[in-house]
Amino acid sequence: MRGTPQDSAPRRRLTAVERRQYVPLVCAFCGRPGSSREHVFAKWLVDALGGPGEHGFDLLNADGVQTKRNTRYLALYSRAACVACNTGWMSRSENAAKPLLAPVIQDRAVAWRGESQRTVAAWAFKTALTWDRARRPEKRVVPDADFRALHGDGEPPHRVTIHLARYDNTDASTRTFAAWGRSSWATMTKPDGTGHTGYRITFLVGAVIFQTFGTVTDERVADYLPSVLADDRPLPDVWRQLWPQTTDTFAWPPRGAHIATTGLDIIEPP
Repeated sequence: MRGTPQDSAPRRRLTAVERRQYVPLVCAFCGRPGSSREHVFAKWLVDALGGPGEHGFDLLNADGVQTKRNTRYLALYSRAACVACNTGWMSRSENAAKPLLAPVIQDRAVAWRGESQRTVAAWAFKTALTWDRARRPEKRVVPDADFRALHGDGEPPHRVTIHLARYDNTDASTRTFAAWGRSSWATMTKPDGTGHTGYRITFLVGAVIFQTFGTVTDERVADYLPSVLADDRPLPDVWRQLWPQTTDTFAWPPRGAHIATTGLDIIEPP
């Protein structure tokens, strides 16, 4: 989507083996046979963004390779889910989150209370997981257990944290993104110096950035904060924790603090 750094490597056709790697034999969420093509960023998000504009969107895939220009949709696809999951609980997740997310995407103020926070967190985690499965198999970072946990519980597992930051997409002097995403491994360290490697998935839509941290063990990411947010970078104060819930009311936007386009490579290096 408009915004990941350009990759000048020429495109090539996937081999039969690679195609089989991209198209799973079973659903990552429920474990049943089959898969379906799903939008990582649903079509309704284009309306929330104000439409594609005169020139549409320039699209890059989840690995940073440009695939299309001047399109009407944020056409990044994943085949992580079967038809039943895609058209069932995942569709209901989109419908429930839509009225809650539209204001923050448009940089308007909101206040989410208990169940609304859970709804947005489930949507953000679902989007992060499908983003991960839109990448080449060797670049995926999320363990299978986290897909099954979301399907079974309807919410992110306790070992996951989700934070939000405000994205400044109004600076006419720099390129801005309608949507953007990146994922990586993340080093997590407890105050006593112990730690291990987890994963981090960051994506933005409109004026809001979502950042998900997860672990490959049953330990909670919250036990490692704020190290995973700081990570020797100067931006930990811009994040607001959405999940696990820490307050009865999640008020948005944060006062003053935001991340500009130049800050995206700081919070999620290429």
